[in-house]
Amino acid sequence: MKLRSLGPLLCLLAAAGMLALLCLWAGTPKQTGEQAEPEPLQDTVPEETEEPAPLSPLTIHAVTDGENLRRFSFTLEELIACVNGLSWRDSRTKLLPSKEDWSLLSTPKTETSLAVDLYSVSQDPSVWFLPTVSAYLPPGEDQVRKLSLDLDEHSDTENKHEDYRILCRYVLRACLPQVGEDKLEALYETLDRQAYQRRYDRPYSDQTVPYVLYYQGEVGVFPFFALGEYERITILPVTQEDLAALAARGTQLVDLDQWQP
Repeated sequence: MKLRSLGPLLCLLAAAGMLALLCLWAGTPKQTGEQAEPEPLQDTVPEETEEPAPLSPLTIHAVTDGENLRRFSFTLEELIACVNGLSWRDSRTKLLPSKEDWSLLSTPKTETSLAVDLYSVSQDPSVWFLPTVSAYLPPGEDQVRKLSLDLDEHSDTENKHEDYRILCRYVLRACLPQVGEDKLEALYETLDRQAYQRRYDRPYSDQTVPYVLYYQGEVGVFPFFALGEYERITILPVTQEDLAALAARGTQLVDLDQWQP
């Protein structure tokens, strides 16, 4: 090809190059002393999600062992799963940790109390005086003998009492599933009030005879408070024989199916 014939082509290429330089210059941000803010980095790490807690209703009845002592048919692990299923349904939170994270105190039999593995836990074990749930188990066994929902009234505040209300609400719902929620709320209010209206003059023990016991089926509930002690709401298994024995010792029995708050 002759050089002369390349002339028009070279002119076209030169014009295209100039046009590209002009576009590049027009698209370059002017230096004003301020740097353009960089685009935020996209968070590529997925948020951690807690494993859901499904509803796990308890099978509840009184079991009598070889020493004619009562215990519930459910285990502590089953209670935890039931309570957490209820709280997860309401607020996507788990109220109770797994059994491995509860404190364990094994005590021998005394004149007033049975030998027991006492499991207890609060919302934050590092903080003193928070509301606590305690589970009393026969030594080395899994089924729950009784439950105690405890509040240290010496450091009671409005916030702690609300935490106590929430704890009681869910444990009572787990153990008394046939009682309506409005009645359960009224039951908590009544137990909380009656604990201070009639104080006990002896420390809490297995020999404590309730002044009043609310019951449905084979589940009984009573309030307790004594000077120097926690406020307690106790949940325990009862049979018709137990109810008759308590009535004979002066306990006022209240059938929750008939009770009108």
